[in-house]
Amino acid sequence: MVVNDLRRAVVGQQQQRRLLLLIVCAGLWSGLLIGRLVHLQVALHDDLVERARDQQEFVAEIPAERGDILDREGRLLASSLDETSIYVHPHLLGERDPADVAELLAPALDMPADEILRILDLDVRFRYLARKAKPEIVTAVRQVVRNNGLRQAVGFHPASKRYYPKRQLAAHIVGYVSDDNAGQAGLEFFYDEQIRGQPGRWMTLRDGGNQPIDPDGLLRVDPTPGNNLVLTLDSVVQATAESALEETILERGAESGSAIVMDPKTGAILAMATYPTFNPNVRDASFANHWHNKVVLHAYEPGSTFKIFTAAAALQEGLVNEEELIDCQGGAMRVASHTYNDWRRGFGIMPFREVLANSSNVGMIKVGLRFTPESFFGWLSAFGFGQLSGIDLPGEAPGILRTMERWSSLSQSSMVIGQEVAVTPLQLATAVSAVANGGRLMEPYVVSSIRDAGGQIVRERRPIARRQVIDPLTARRIVTVLERVVAGKDGSGTRASIPGYRIAGKTGTAQKIGPEGRYSQYVSSFIGMLPAADPELVVLVMIDSPDPSRGYYGSEVAMPAFRQIAEAAIRVLRIPPDAAAPSVLAGAAS
Repeated sequence: MVVNDLRRAVVGQQQQRRLLLLIVCAGLWSGLLIGRLVHLQVALHDDLVERARDQQEFVAEIPAERGDILDREGRLLASSLDETSIYVHPHLLGERDPADVAELLAPALDMPADEILRILDLDVRFRYLARKAKPEIVTAVRQVVRNNGLRQAVGFHPASKRYYPKRQLAAHIVGYVSDDNAGQAGLEFFYDEQIRGQPGRWMTLRDGGNQPIDPDGLLRVDPTPGNNLVLTLDSVVQATAESALEETILERGAESGSAIVMDPKTGAILAMATYPTFNPNVRDASFANHWHNKVVLHAYEPGSTFKIFTAAAALQEGLVNEEELIDCQGGAMRVASHTYNDWRRGFGIMPFREVLANSSNVGMIKVGLRFTPESFFGWLSAFGFGQLSGIDLPGEAPGILRTMERWSSLSQSSMVIGQEVAVTPLQLATAVSAVANGGRLMEPYVVSSIRDAGGQIVRERRPIARRQVIDPLTARRIVTVLERVVAGKDGSGTRASIPGYRIAGKTGTAQKIGPEGRYSQYVSSFIGMLPAADPELVVLVMIDSPDPSRGYYGSEVAMPAFRQIAEAAIRVLRIPPDAAAPSVLAGAAS
């Protein structure tokens, strides 16, 4: 009996141990299971959801329509056309032989079958067969898809193509876009974030058999169109500037040229032209060579047009006055080891106003050397040279204005007459606009407002005055002196004259090094302000490397184009004539 009791006790203990072991194992298993579930549902939740979506969903982006670009009168310079892109889901072809599908699609897509096959053989879920396809191609592919049961694998979605209705007009300012509608140059690039809009998206779900539940998409979020740009440019003035440039360059056998029309009181750009130009709708061989905007990118030695700033600073500092007699020494002057010559021999003693009117290098150098180097450098910096103007266009060059530490014994005398310094046409026009605007330097700009698709103003540009360079009285004095440049005695200024309007301006004929390594080419220019009594326009024409045998002085090469452009601007902007303007103006060459 005792033995039986012992046996029963031992068995009971074994059963308890087994039960305890079973409970422990069950607890461990439950713990591991719960831990795994927590790991999957918490730690790996986001990753698993993403993998599930990746297996079940396909999301494609719907490009937004870029905003329009319009001139100041609302004329369209850039817009978007509705088009269709054709895509394929190679993995949804199922049992279809890709080679057979490629043969079916080739005639409709007007593509080689082997090129289509390379796309269909890719291990991807989405690929374009044709982006922004022509309407006839879209129609042909739709028919092939319907007739051959390819609706699951081949689809269509809306796209837009950038279109420039006025072709090359203002092409350097407007710019162009890539095949993906991303801005690449000009305003298209500079304001890309504003005008590209917000893309939409559409989603397709697939079942367990990897077949689409709704090939046309279960979810669609429409894109938001981009904002529109309203420019300061006037298309008529712009067209005249481009035409005048082209005509002058071809007539004079020149390499290139630039022109700019600016409102000196606000800094608004009314026209900005570069030739040769390009058509942004056509990507031909000329495209790569001609799309750079030389008005903001091309720095050159300005020559005699730079004398405006030497004269203005000298009058402001009281280093000279208009009637002071300056000995021009017959047209030659030696500084250090170099002899400077006038464009014409025989200039003797004459008032400073005649020194500028006759563009005497010798007379201007004599006045320019009265500045301390620090003062002269300060004046050039104040007019904005060697700096970015702040215009809302990409790639602007600052020009070249070397610091005084890098000056030679000839630097100051050379810079006085526009040598050893390089400016862009935009910098020169902006600085002259300060003289025309009572001495106040304005920041140039091209976009006057940004508007949403409904026409509401998102942002409006206000004129920005950067600084007062010279006082209004000095500015008035220099404009009066510059009138004598146009209204001189030799009669050549009639090329720039406009009946009823007084014009103040300056010619420039700067030498440049030719391909043979010596000074054999020229940059011919003219910059004018009108009406002189209260200038509302500054117009610059610069012609690079005219054929010397066909003329190269600024007065004969650039002045006629200036007149064409200025007349168009006067007419379009309805600028009234001066009250007491001579009917015919004469001028001086340099």
